[in-house]
Amino acid sequence: MRTDEMQLKRISCLLSLTRLRACFRFFRQPLRAFCRTACLCKAPFQLTLKSGDSLSFSRKDRDHKLWDWLLTARVPVDFSFTPGGNVNIDWNARRFLLRPATQDPFIFQEILIDDDYGLMHADTALRTVIDLGANAGFFSCAVLGRAERVIAVEAVGENYRHAVENIRRNGGAVDDIYQLAMSGTSGRRIKIQHDERNSGGHSVVDHERVTAGSSEIVESITLSDLMRRTDCDSVDLLKCDIEGSEYDVFLNTPVDDLRKIRQLVMEVHLSPCHPPCALRQMIKHFESAGFTVTLGEDISEGSIEQNLILTALQTNDATDDPSRIHETAGCTVPPPATVHPERSPTIRKTIL
Repeated sequence: MRTDEMQLKRISCLLSLTRLRACFRFFRQPLRAFCRTACLCKAPFQLTLKSGDSLSFSRKDRDHKLWDWLLTARVPVDFSFTPGGNVNIDWNARRFLLRPATQDPFIFQEILIDDDYGLMHADTALRTVIDLGANAGFFSCAVLGRAERVIAVEAVGENYRHAVENIRRNGGAVDDIYQLAMSGTSGRRIKIQHDERNSGGHSVVDHERVTAGSSEIVESITLSDLMRRTDCDSVDLLKCDIEGSEYDVFLNTPVDDLRKIRQLVMEVHLSPCHPPCALRQMIKHFESAGFTVTLGEDISEGSIEQNLILTALQTNDATDDPSRIHETAGCTVPPPATVHPERSPTIRKTIL
């Protein structure tokens, strides 16, 4: 967005009665907060809640995104500030920590408010849930009350530590949270490229949209090895959002292991690295494992990038020949890997 467009957008915040009412609801100095949260300049500012708690923010750190969400959320959100510099959200008898200057508010809204992953329609009693790409742990926390066990995997160190805190404070088992990179091969040291403008967009694949920034090295694991490492013989629900790595992970997961999953819901990413034909290959692989697959929207053939929600429900009616899933022309996604029982599933400790 150009600077002049951004400034016009910030000025338009001063015309919002919704924001003004929210400021009178939350802040000791509502008019001051109303002007400050519009973030017309990048200078830091301090906000004080009616409780007396204060916290500093700035547009330079992109905190305007947090306030654009909190003050205009379709469903009103109660929040407070923590001594550690986070924003505490109380939602459905759970407490979530959101980090300023991150995508946490938008990920929270996608999962808890917009229900992108269909949790409102999921079973109320689940045995084992796997959360791949747990980010700050919001999905894992949301299912803690209805699942006997939640296994969370997050590759990025900062997100992993935040997920541990969120899951711990909501009664989850921290021993089931792993800092690992999901991959088609276990035991590799994988470079995770950080997206400095999107804490939910860190990726193994260095997409053009990822801004230049830092990176970290994380140990990789396959889905099959993860299930063996965690003694997981069956999965009621698997959620996945791993920024384009889903193709490598699932096309290299043998059909027998996919059949252990009853329902799968994921955000799939289309890009120049992963064109529509790659998605069709993955869908055929799921169908060969007995899944009925649906997409939240049609594939846009002319789009350079597109994110879609894919849902797969196990029907145990595998009619497709798995060997045919790689017949689509123009794709170079590797075939599913052969399982080698003699290989140890033990994963080396992550080296950062």
